[in-house]
Amino acid sequence: MFGSAVIFASSGDVQADRGRVSSALAPLPVALSQPGLGLRSPALMELTPASLRRAREHASRRAKHDSAQYTIVDAPGAGGGVGQGTWLLGLNSSSAAVGYYIDEAGLSHGFERMSDGTYITIDVGKISTALYTLNDKGLVGGRFVDRKTGKCPGFIQTPKDKLKKFDPPDDSGFWPYDCLSDGPLNNSGTLVGGYTDAAGAAHSFLRLKNGALSEFDPPGITNYSSALGISNAGEIAGGYCDSTCHGYVRATDGTFTEFDPPNSAWAVAGPINEEGEIEGDFQESNLVYRGFIREPDGSFVVYDAPGAGTGPYQGTLGFSGINKDGTVAGDYFDAGGYPHGYTRAKDGTFTEFDVPGSIATYPGFFGINDSGVTGGFFIDQYGSFHGFLRTP
Repeated sequence: MFGSAVIFASSGDVQADRGRVSSALAPLPVALSQPGLGLRSPALMELTPASLRRAREHASRRAKHDSAQYTIVDAPGAGGGVGQGTWLLGLNSSSAAVGYYIDEAGLSHGFERMSDGTYITIDVGKISTALYTLNDKGLVGGRFVDRKTGKCPGFIQTPKDKLKKFDPPDDSGFWPYDCLSDGPLNNSGTLVGGYTDAAGAAHSFLRLKNGALSEFDPPGITNYSSALGISNAGEIAGGYCDSTCHGYVRATDGTFTEFDPPNSAWAVAGPINEEGEIEGDFQESNLVYRGFIREPDGSFVVYDAPGAGTGPYQGTLGFSGINKDGTVAGDYFDAGGYPHGYTRAKDGTFTEFDVPGSIATYPGFFGINDSGVTGGFFIDQYGSFHGFLRTP
């Protein structure tokens, strides 16, 4: 299973099941949980006093400091308690950003932070709203809980605040927890993602700017796929599972190419840039994660962040975006099981980083733009969450 949460309770104890959300993060089932082939949720610490103490001690020894400029993003209304705060999940070319925040009552609200630093709260329904993606034309995408049905459809909101809600193609099922899984939104206004049908099978979907919604799967795959990346040209990248999991790319003419990185036992692919380069990660048989870039000619560049651990469920996750220059962003888990952010330039140069004051740093789902600005969120020493923008 890929594209979902990894929870670690203590140093070196990264859990294998990437589909669970810690009970310590109970307010977050809609906003963070993304099982199966949905958007990949970051690895989250268990927020107990003992775990926070160990994380503080680890950060004092292993924090990766760099010379970049950091802007801390705290949405107005965000709570300051354990498991509360701000999650920045995506940004566009002008470094406007979206995400959600948890208030003191434990409710989640979507937000957009404009490039000038002003904030807009976006609530659809009265229970829970989360924003995941925005494009360069001001469209934002997310999902919300329908109070009447308990399900959570997707939505797109325009710069003029026009709200467009939508359900899966057959309106029969949602995931996770009866939720549709939004993916990225390109500059043409096309959104991709995944949903489950009435039989419990997961499919990729495509929503055009005009509202037309359709499902698709790689040939021969009828039970498990999701679209996880789309370029402005309309090329789509994603993943599917049979006995294990693989990547795919769907050309603008609808033809599919399925692929696996070398020595992969399990793989996921998603972010794709205008050159057709695809970022992802995979596990080898030893259960260590490694990042990869699939080039347009079908060749692979496999990489490991210098500080990544080499034990099971440690290693390098590559899923936070790839920009026009081929620079990728992601996170890695060190030998103690703790997460750090990184960027990797096309020439192979790594920059590892931790936000100052953090005990755990996570780049967002769509976390790097063409200027090299990286966005995401971090946990502070008290167990609260904050967004960040990192400018090289």
